[in-house]
Amino acid sequence: MKVFFAILPVLTMVFGYAGFTYADCPDWHGYCYTDQIGGSLLGSVTVGQCWKWRELSCDFCRGSKEPDEYCNNEYPQCKGRCWAFNGIQGDDGVSCWDKDGNCHGPWCGDNAARSALH
Repeated sequence: MKVFFAILPVLTMVFGYAGFTYADCPDWHGYCYTDQIGGSLLGSVTVGQCWKWRELSCDFCRGSKEPDEYCNNEYPQCKGRCWAFNGIQGDDGVSCWDKDGNCHGPWCGDNAARSALH
């Protein structure tokens, strides 16, 4: 019983910190296009991000397919084939995500810089 009370403050600090960090992740703001190159802009979406202990940074809560899923759910014109971009298509440094969650472009894999264009 003494051991439990000895580690209780440590657990509180760890899980308290995790909850604080989780709540501190910024939302990702993206743009939905009908195609990767030369597609029509349909609008924008906002996707929540969660703290990922493995990467020690914020990332999409349900995985890399999430931005594209938001586009396809928000805009019926997508018919399941839209691409989610982290900036305006054609701008320097813009990356995009396809329906399979694959990232294309210079910002891929850089979670901290993912929303830097906004």
